[in-house]
Amino acid sequence: MRKNRKRKTELIAFLMAVLLTSATGCGSGSEENLVPPNEPHYDAVVPGVTEVIRGNISPRYEGKLTLLDYEAVSYSYSQEEYNELIETYELEVNEVLVDSGDYVKEGDVMISFHSEILDESIRDYQKKKRDAEIEINHLKVLEQIHPDTDYSDMIKKQRRELDAADLHIQDINNTYKSLSVVAKTEGVVVYVNSIVKGGFVKPQTELIRVIKGKGVYTTEKSSDYTFKTGEKHLASDGVNEFEVEVIDTPEGCSDSLVYFKFTDENVKPVEKFMSLSFDMEELKDVCYVKKKAVSSKDDKNFVYIVQDNGFCRVAEVKVGREVDDYIIITDGLAGGEQVRLD
Repeated sequence: MRKNRKRKTELIAFLMAVLLTSATGCGSGSEENLVPPNEPHYDAVVPGVTEVIRGNISPRYEGKLTLLDYEAVSYSYSQEEYNELIETYELEVNEVLVDSGDYVKEGDVMISFHSEILDESIRDYQKKKRDAEIEINHLKVLEQIHPDTDYSDMIKKQRRELDAADLHIQDINNTYKSLSVVAKTEGVVVYVNSIVKGGFVKPQTELIRVIKGKGVYTTEKSSDYTFKTGEKHLASDGVNEFEVEVIDTPEGCSDSLVYFKFTDENVKPVEKFMSLSFDMEELKDVCYVKKKAVSSKDDKNFVYIVQDNGFCRVAEVKVGREVDDYIIITDGLAGGEQVRLD
């Protein structure tokens, strides 16, 4: 009897567990496993379409001007030159005579130096000059007092002393100049090292930079625009704008270039390059389209015209100049067509 009761109890517990599992939705019989997974979703990729335009368009000239005979001249001292400055003559910066933007000519002193050693030598020779001059004047007085006495040799000797002192002073001044920073060519100062302004010099360090140029800028001739002598435009160096004028081809220069100069003669070239940009004459009643709509292959150009049924047909076209993001179509399209963008 006890065994039968035990079996009934286990059977009831099993049935209750089954009912409980069904009610809570847990276990392997969950409805989750009966729902199919989501299928991946794909969006159709439709190419861009643009319209071929018939109308007026204003092209813009964009070019670069290059300074003719551009050269950047850098001034510095080698270690050997620096040793001569400091160890031999004990030179110190006396004065910085130029600043950025200044125009210099060949031979202009840009940085002058002071040396007590050289100055002391100049003072010694100046004293010798004074002594010789005093002695010459004294001898001339004696000539008047004693006309029978010949003082000419002594006067000549003092004059030789005087001339020798002048030569020594001149040599020292030449030494000063040779040790100074002197412009090797005319041009515009574009850089002065701050250490020089502070009264110091370092070896193998750029002290001054001068831009050399003839003041004439050039650019390649364009098939889209013909420059005429005398016409004026604004050119920019990235910071400032300057008015430039088209000039005749300078002697000895190539006819394949266009030449410009500043209208203000006081303006000197500083930058190697300048940009030139201006609106050109409006093109009337032309057919044009986005450049991305035109494809090229085997030296031919073509577009994909979108038809009413959604399909595209290929049309060969001839192209002209580019205007910003557009390109002019000279043949093959009339305007109003819808074309595909690549």
